[in-house]
Amino acid sequence: MPDDSCLDELAYGVRYDPVRDPRTRRNARSITGELISVRDSVCHVFESLGEMRTAIILDVSHDVAGFRTQPERMHLDDGGTYTPDVQIWWRDGRVTYREVKPDEKLIEKPDLDGRVDPIRRACAERSADFEIVTDRWYSDPVRLRNANLLRHAFRRSRADDLAAVADLLSRRGALPLSEVPRESGLGPAGHYAALALAAARRCHVDLGMAIGFDTMMRLA
Repeated sequence: MPDDSCLDELAYGVRYDPVRDPRTRRNARSITGELISVRDSVCHVFESLGEMRTAIILDVSHDVAGFRTQPERMHLDDGGTYTPDVQIWWRDGRVTYREVKPDEKLIEKPDLDGRVDPIRRACAERSADFEIVTDRWYSDPVRLRNANLLRHAFRRSRADDLAAVADLLSRRGALPLSEVPRESGLGPAGHYAALALAAARRCHVDLGMAIGFDTMMRLA
């Protein structure tokens, strides 16, 4: 955890080399850019709204150990190539390659122009799974709101406040989010620090359930 006065002062992010970088493509889609992880300052590129929202959610998901966007170009056994939108390392040891598609695009081409089976075989060779997610997942309003809330809380929280709330939870076991500001003596800063701990995977919250004042905060 950085010991700077504010966690938002984390440089510009650690960069890696995606095999397809939409920031340098003249024919890139209208929504392109990069997202800096609040978890480890890694800079992830995206080339669609769906990919951006997927990165936002993965960045604060407790079950995710790490991820990379546009991670590699696979050579398929049908002679073609495929670049996954994201590679995910789960905390339980699994690895998943993910394609991000709007619902209507997947309805038009449910088998990705016949490439799904070759892609699955290429992933299996890497001891990994393959999955397709659509806007039913990455645009779910509760999941997206929660992820944005956690990222916002992390950016505005101070390292000392996170340490104080972590110490409180280690002594008390679990507290409703509404009680953390008073019990920690930090006021509103304690509220954000508790959510920041969740963004840093030190507390576990369910992104699929709306975060509210009765959400129980406990150290993972």
